[in-house]
Amino acid sequence: MGCIKVNISTQMKKIFIVLLISINMIFAEVFLISEANIDARSSALSSSDIAMNKNSFSVYSNPAGLLYADNMLMYLSYSNLFADVSLTNASFIYPELYKSVPVAFSIAYLNNGTFTRADNTTYHSFDLMMTASAAKIIEGIATGLNVKYFYSSIENYSSSGMAIDLSVLYEFLDGKINVGAGIYNLGFQFDAYNETTEDLPTSVKFGIANKLSKLPLEVGLEIDYYFADYYNYGIGLEFQPKEHLLIRAGYDFSFADKEIGTNEKIEKFAGTSLGISIPFSAYHFDFTYLINGELDAEFNLAAGIDLNKILNKK
Repeated sequence: MGCIKVNISTQMKKIFIVLLISINMIFAEVFLISEANIDARSSALSSSDIAMNKNSFSVYSNPAGLLYADNMLMYLSYSNLFADVSLTNASFIYPELYKSVPVAFSIAYLNNGTFTRADNTTYHSFDLMMTASAAKIIEGIATGLNVKYFYSSIENYSSSGMAIDLSVLYEFLDGKINVGAGIYNLGFQFDAYNETTEDLPTSVKFGIANKLSKLPLEVGLEIDYYFADYYNYGIGLEFQPKEHLLIRAGYDFSFADKEIGTNEKIEKFAGTSLGISIPFSAYHFDFTYLINGELDAEFNLAAGIDLNKILNKK
């Protein structure tokens, strides 16, 4: 990005922000909001849910999951990433726009907080992502599409761009085995920071999930290859012991590759995520807690609302 003189604490804060959203600083990439833990379910599963995504709220990890939406839905989430860095998101899902095609519209805002320059003046930084999503059955395979618009601002510098995600979701053995795959953030910048062009975090993702027949448990595995030549890979578990309770856990195996911190006892748990979901009537509430080793822990709060049930009640 453009050369902006900042003090050491501000530079460290930027590094922490990028690490927390799972992108290594050695690669020059922009619009990293697309790789943040936007929704609570995906973050609780350590983003290993591309094949577990029979869930209409998870449009970011696999938009093909929209095909399982029966009603109009609203989804709101808030994530505390680090210090005064936060991420908010709102999504609206409509189950059938035209010829059984469900759609979703989402907006995510990453507040990077306030930074202090070397001359003690301050400035604000933020990232914005607007997403339109759709899904359709093609040749018996669930397919999904995200179209994204990005805008990023750092002091007097700004950049914008567009990208698409293309994904598929296919089931075997009556849905007990699911395979998900896709290409993500395939796009470009309209304008660069201070005439410095950077790449989007384009990736190819693949995952497989197994829903056990004798236990209310689903296990997902995922590996993501980024065109900047690095990998993310993780595992996620979703357990539903009761109708109104889901327990989730995940582990990001690639977290250790980021080499954050030095305390071995703390670092043993880095990359671990835990989550709980409480669906009830027209609502569901999610909470996720992510352990980032010596960095601050991250949490995500979310609420989903079934608008059809609300309107029918009224």
